[in-house]
Parts: sequence; C-alpha cells; structure tokens
Amino acid sequence: MGLFGLGKKEKKQLEGEVQNRDETIKNLKEQLSNVESDLKRIKISSGMQDLAPNEQIEKYQQLLVDRDDQINQLKEQLNDASRELDDQLSSHAKKMEAVLADKDNQIKKLDTNDNLRKAVAAEALGGGKTSVYVFKYVEKTAEQRKLIKDALLKNSFMRGLSEDQLNMLIDAMSKIDYPATEKIIKENTTGDEMFIIEDGEVTISKDGTHITDIKSGLFGELAIMYNCQRTATITSKTDVTLWKLHRTAFQTVVKAAGEEKLEQKYQLLKSQKDLSGLKESNLRKIADCLEEERFDDKDPIIKQGEVGDNFYIIRTGSVRITVNTDGDEEKEVAVKGEGEFFGEKALLTSDTRSANVYAVGDVVCYTLDRSAFTNLIGSLDKIEEESKQDLSESSGPERVIPQEILNCKTVKDLDIVKPLGAGGFGVVKLVKVSGIKNKAFALKYIQKARVVEYGQESHVVDEKNILGLMKSPFILGLLRTFKDKKFVYILTDAYLGGDLWRTLCNKGPFKDSVARFYAGCVINAFDYMHSRDYCYRDLKPENLMVDEKGYVRLVDLGFAKKVLPGHKTWTFCGTPEYISPEIITNSGHNVSADLWCLGILIFELLCRKTPFFAKNDMDIYEKILQGIHAVSIPFRVSRKAESLIKQLCKRDPSERIGYQKDGFEDIRRHRWYAGFDWEALENEKMIAPHVPYISSFEDCSNFTPFKPEDEKNIPEENSGWDADF
Repeated sequence: MGLFGLGKKEKKQLEGEVQNRDETIKNLKEQLSNVESDLKRIKISSGMQDLAPNEQIEKYQQLLVDRDDQINQLKEQLNDASRELDDQLSSHAKKMEAVLADKDNQIKKLDTNDNLRKAVAAEALGGGKTSVYVFKYVEKTAEQRKLIKDALLKNSFMRGLSEDQLNMLIDAMSKIDYPATEKIIKENTTGDEMFIIEDGEVTISKDGTHITDIKSGLFGELAIMYNCQRTATITSKTDVTLWKLHRTAFQTVVKAAGEEKLEQKYQLLKSQKDLSGLKESNLRKIADCLEEERFDDKDPIIKQGEVGDNFYIIRTGSVRITVNTDGDEEKEVAVKGEGEFFGEKALLTSDTRSANVYAVGDVVCYTLDRSAFTNLIGSLDKIEEESKQDLSESSGPERVIPQEILNCKTVKDLDIVKPLGAGGFGVVKLVKVSGIKNKAFALKYIQKARVVEYGQESHVVDEKNILGLMKSPFILGLLRTFKDKKFVYILTDAYLGGDLWRTLCNKGPFKDSVARFYAGCVINAFDYMHSRDYCYRDLKPENLMVDEKGYVRLVDLGFAKKVLPGHKTWTFCGTPEYISPEIITNSGHNVSADLWCLGILIFELLCRKTPFFAKNDMDIYEKILQGIHAVSIPFRVSRKAESLIKQLCKRDPSERIGYQKDGFEDIRRHRWYAGFDWEALENEKMIAPHVPYISSFEDCSNFTPFKPEDEKNIPEENSGWDADF
C-alpha cells in the first residue's frame, strides 16, 4: 500500500518517524565530527599525526591505560576523603553523645535532690592541714619570666593581679619535665596545681574523645582556686617542659601581696593630716578604693586652671610643682617625693587647680576621686568625730534555750524523725527532744573526716561560733552542739516549709511583689550581719529556709567570716553562679561580695534562672567576669528591678549600692522598694506571699526525699580540731 493509501493517523506517525530518523542521522554526524576533531586534537597534542596507523593504535591504547590509572587514582583519593570524613563524623558523633549525656544528666537531676547547687571553697589559710607554705624562690631567665607573665596575663582569672603579686607568683613557680605520652592531668581526679607550657605540646581529651592540642599558655588553673575535680585529661604529646604552681603557694602569695599593698595604702592615708580626723574603718575603706596610676618622666599630672577632682599620694618617684607666671614661663615652687601627697583640695571642692604638677622620672601614684570619697564617707569638710553605735556581737534579744535541750548530754538523747536534706559534709535530720511537745528541731551532721580531707576545719569552727552569736529572727541561731568519733553536730530550729529553691521551682518565676518580700528578708539578715562586720558569702535560694509563716531565714553559715571595715579576706568560696568577680580574680573581698550575691538572687527570683548560668564552672566564671551589662535582661524584669540588680552587681565592689555611707538604707530607699512596709516586715506582721502547708511539727513533705549515706561506712577522725564542740 502506497503512501497515499495511509490514513491521517498512520501518515502522521510515519512522518514523525522520518523526522526522528533525520535528527538521529544529524546527531550521529555531529558526534562523528566531534570524534574526528578529538582525534585530530589528540594527534596534534600527542604528536601522533606523524605516526603509522599501528603506532597510533598503540598510542591510543596507552592513553586509555593512562586514563584508567587516573580514574583509579581519583577513586582512591575519593575513598581517602570519604574515610577521613567518616572519622570526623564519628569524632563529632562521640562529642555530641558526650554533650547529650551531660544534658541527660542535667535533666535527670531536675527530679532529684542532686539539682541543689553545691558550694565550692579553697582551704582557709591559717587553718587545716594544707595551710603551711614555705616560699621558695626559683631562678628563671628573663625570657622564662616573660613567657610565664604573658601566660598569666592572658588568663581571665590572673589578669587582675597586681604587678607585685604577678612577680611573686613567677618567683614561686618551679620547672617540671614530662616525656611524651605521659598523663599530666587525669580526668575526674582532684588536683592542686596549675601548669604553663614552656616547650613541647600537650593533648586535651574528655571522656576518651580528643578535644585539641596546645603548644603554649596555661592549663589546670581552676585547681589553684579550690579543691575540685579535673574536667579533662591532659597528656604530653611530645616531650614537654612545664612551669607549675601549687594551690597553697598561689593562695599564700596572693594574700600576702594583697594585704601588704592594702596596709601600705592605709599607712600613707593615715599620715595625711587632712585625713587625721577619720576613723580607722573609714580610712581603710578609702585605702581600698585607691587606684594605682603610672606616669613617665615629664608627664603632666595636674595642669593649673583645670577643674580637679583627684587626690594623689606618691607611691614611688617624685614630682615637681610649678605655677604659671605672667609670661609663658613656669616657676618651680616645690618638689615632692615618696609618701607625700598633692591635690588634696579636690576632696573639698571642685575649684580649679592652683598649680602644675609634673612627673620626675617614672612615677607611681595612688589616686582617689572626690565622688568615690563622698559616696563612701561623706564630705570631708563636714566630717565630725562621732561615736558609732556599738553593735557588739552580744547585742539583740537573748536567745532562750529550753532546759530540756541543755539537759541532753549526747546526740543519742535526741530522737531521729526523718532526714531533711544533704550537704557537702553530711546530712540534716529532723529530731525531737524528750519533754518538748509539738516542736521538732534540725540536727546537722558534719563528717569530720571529710572536713579534714578538704581542709575546711576553720570554716566549720567559724560556723559554730558565728551561729552562737546570731540573734536576728532572719538568721538561723544555734541551740546546742555535740560530737563523737565520726561527726560534729549542730542543733538548731527547724523550718518545715523547705528551702526557697523548692518554692521557686514550684511557683516561680515570681512577680516583683513576691521577690521584694523574699529579698527584703535577706536584706534584713545581711544588714544585721554586716553591721557586726560578718560576711556571709554563700547566698542562694537553697540556703534560705521557709518557716511556717512563709518568711525566709538565712541558714548554713559555713562560709561566714568576720571581716573588719576596710579589710579583706582571700579565700575562694561560694556557689559558682553567685560568686563575685573580685573572688574569681583573687583581688580580695569583703561584705560587698554579699551585695553582688543579693543582685543575683533578685534576678533568679524574677527569672527562675541566674544571669551567668553555664554548663560548667569555668564558663560561669568567664561570664561573671564579662559583667552584668553583658547579660540580656529578660523582658519580664521591670526597669526598676533591673536598675537595682545592676547597682548591686557593679564590677567595682566599692560602688555597689548598700556599701556606701548610708549602707542598706540606700537599698531600702531604691525605687523598686517604693511603698514597701519595712517595719511590718521587721515585726513579722506582713503576710507572706506563699505560706507553706505543714500538717504537723513532724511533717517533712516540703523536703525532697533522699537516702542518706550509710553511717557504718563513714571513717572516724580523731585529730582534735573539734575540741570546742
């Protein structure tokens, strides 16, 4: 059948096939042309155009072999890259598993008593088995001293140390060598030394997973702050040379140099006749605020005619004082040297300077500005000798201890009801006393062997002594102590509403009115302690117990210490999220550290979290050193509350509200507390925002159940440090 015999459908189909055939032929021709062009290029590039056909075939075959080799090499490179990627993914997976495991542990802790934040503390110098340190000078070259100093200054915890402290630390460091592959620090063991790398390389790993390698800098610095577990393993990758520093050496050097500098400042101030009318406490507070300033030869320190607000005391060097004449020249009128002062009128008025002062050679001065001076003690021209009200430790209503308690000869005379909670050195149990009905008490068990192990003997003795002096209704008071071969015991009142941490977790975050009430109780407690020169140092919701009326009471005075006005103490202690920056930087601290903690507490009450929370202590401390202004304040925190928090958490301790001349009255007058009835709070006539349900004097339902350690496994300790219990 011819083409004209086809139907329309068949015709269209055939035309399509013809068209496809033509396109196929066209494509084949193009491919043939491309192959011919490729062959031509290959012939030209490989020099085959002059070869015989059989030689060209051999050449083609060799090119194919070479191409196959290249393909195989590419495949091997691809496989190597794939294996390397798999290794990296596996390493990242292990790290992720470690992170997830850490998060799982944190989540699990939310349902147990383990979520209570633990305090940390270094051994108190002057008490305990590790307090003796004999300074040994270790010779070093100039290059070695520079290497050590640079490493110290790059560390957040060390850069706040004075030049004197740095030099003494460098003097005390000793050299140690490790061969390759030797463990320098083992994860989860306790340590007491810090290291600086002079030569070689070390490997850092955690949970068996490689983290990084380092060839310079320092590591292990947390161990010289306090007794803690190492968080990673550090192994020498090559032969290494290190400089090491022991915790006791660090604490002794920092304290000795810091105290010497404070005493030097005080003696210089004391010698100034214009300040002779000030009491020692005020002079020492001023001395603490003196800042060190350095000047090079011929530097202008004061210019005549400018408005002045700084007072200067010459620490080292000398200055020349001149006055301007009618011409352009200056007339020298005096030269002053070490221990002398100038610019004292700036503390009285804001008048212009009457002379010029220039440095002669290198000069170091202590400076104080007028605003800091007046904030601390008031205007100098209005200071009068006035006898400060004597707030002796015995002032306050006498605590009446029931005769039934005094009749108890040993701890066995008490009837145990139930464990209430656990602490770092033991447990607290609810107990009854024979003859006293409808009332139970709290008995704190403190393991003597563990106290000695961590060098905390003086802290425990201080707690017992200070508790016996406290007579404020907002602070736990002492009823009786006992001891045996394993424990010392402290008997106190029991507050059955549980701790504020539990209330915050169940009912928080709190509104301003609720947070004001709880913070007000703490302010009254701190005002009582600070007026008697006691620093608390471990504020947190876990240490605020709720009584049957809903009021909170300050408990656990294990870190409390008497610190006279203008003096400082140097022991690293507290709960990491609440520790003040001056404790972290080892610059010495006083009662102002409690004001920082008060700011953190108010933040936590309002937000149910602390501003510097992090997964480990090191990260917490790094955040604290960045300051409160680096924190993003949640929207729910009012502007008034934010203002008070930031004034309490100022980096400079002397600038914190509550530390100025009017003390806690400045806090009570703050606008966040506008309208608050302080008298009603003091007299316990204010209705608490949350009153706990307590069914009876034996009701422990407001405490998290836990199983205490078997007392049979606790070792005896008979060194005698507890003689006064």
